[in-house]
Amino acid sequence: MTVGRAAEDQEGRLDVIERRPPAARDVVRPEPVRTCTGCRRRGARSVLLRLVAVEVDGAPVVVLDHDRTMPGRGAWLHPDLSCLELALRRSAVARSLHLAGPVDLTGMVEQVRALLNGMVE
Repeated sequence: MTVGRAAEDQEGRLDVIERRPPAARDVVRPEPVRTCTGCRRRGARSVLLRLVAVEVDGAPVVVLDHDRTMPGRGAWLHPDLSCLELALRRSAVARSLHLAGPVDLTGMVEQVRALLNGMVE
């Protein structure tokens, strides 16, 4: 599809000057933005950690989604211990994932702390 505008040539005839839309590879797209469950600040999707709930023996367990591709609702968290502690204190992870009842967060907490300790060293 071409987009154009009318222009007169030397003899007074109207012609259409063709102008092509920019190619998809030339368009800069903004990065998706998510909200941290702990501090409630917004950040780029590529910077935040994604948490998801999986069912193990009929009970929901929250795990870290390393590739950010697991199915289901996700909760996002800055890679910072203060955000993790704030999210745990506010019980925000289960609420962000729309989970009711008891939720096992111990595995997720260990995964996030191990990841953050590896980043610091």
